[in-house]
Amino acid sequence: MSPNKIRILGGFGIFLLIISLAFEALPLLPNNTLNVFSIIALQRTLGQRVAKNALVLAYRTSPDEKAEAVGELQNVLPYWEKVQSGLAHGDPSLSIPAHLPSDISLIVLQSQPDFAYMDTAAHKVLSHPSPVDPVQISIILQHDNAYFLSMVQITNLMQQHIQSAAQMYFIIELCIGIGIMIIWIVFILSVKSALNKAHKAEQ
Repeated sequence: MSPNKIRILGGFGIFLLIISLAFEALPLLPNNTLNVFSIIALQRTLGQRVAKNALVLAYRTSPDEKAEAVGELQNVLPYWEKVQSGLAHGDPSLSIPAHLPSDISLIVLQSQPDFAYMDTAAHKVLSHPSPVDPVQISIILQHDNAYFLSMVQITNLMQQHIQSAAQMYFIIELCIGIGIMIIWIVFILSVKSALNKAHKAEQ
């Protein structure tokens, strides 16, 4: 192999090494992907807190417990509504993209009726916390489990998407690493061969 080809091969090897180092420096996943995962995991918990506090207002007699339940509902409902809207339409302030994977978007759409029934009933409970309308409690309980299961499905699907992305990154990194090894092995063998030829020529 000529010296020019050896230099080109060495330069290509260095280029691959730089690409590999740059790839290593990149985050495994975009930050918003992990943010969306944590938000969805929290969303299913918020739905349960809505149901729990509505039940406290309906069946507990302690004024302190009722006051705490009212306060928590007032705090939870706006954020719960904001996240649900973000999952459906995107929300930059929550780092939720406008277009989630299609399988996740479908379940978000399917969960919307359960969310709407619970949200409307929870607001009615807040409007008249004493006494609580048992019809509104019944509505919340009818839809709470279905909504929770929808959020569990979305969380599982998001986890699968994250795992798929991690596997893709691993395969790309492995291919780059193998390519670098092959290039450098060929480079070393070529240099050794060129040195041997030069040594024989001197003799």
